[in-house]
Amino acid sequence: MQNDISKLKTYLYAAFKEIMNDDIYSHTGNKKYRIFIYIAVFGCIHINDLYVIFPSETLLSSGKNNSEILNIWGTRLNYLSYKNNGLEKLKQPGYYTLSSYGIHILYDHLQFKGYFGEVSFKQFYDTVK
Repeated sequence: MQNDISKLKTYLYAAFKEIMNDDIYSHTGNKKYRIFIYIAVFGCIHINDLYVIFPSETLLSSGKNNSEILNIWGTRLNYLSYKNNGLEKLKQPGYYTLSSYGIHILYDHLQFKGYFGEVSFKQFYDTVK
């Protein structure tokens, strides 16, 4: 079982590295997949971690102060967690994790992109959740 988990995490990490520099994932409709894969690999995300996922936006926002940038990123996370869009808040302020719905969205997306064909949804769900 531990071998299956580490194999799945390897696939997830490879997917994360690939999409980090893919321009397709900088468009509004696909940004959530960057966040979802980050959470699947690292377990959760804090608003302050978003500069890792969106480094170019940090540069583009150089005219904005840190509180404005955090507000933008906080709004993005709140939007994704609103109405069961894939994230849920943890008890600690500013932290998010994947909801069951988000795990399903991520699994479907990664299967569609061909990152791992032999991993069942149950294996994926058990590992990510």
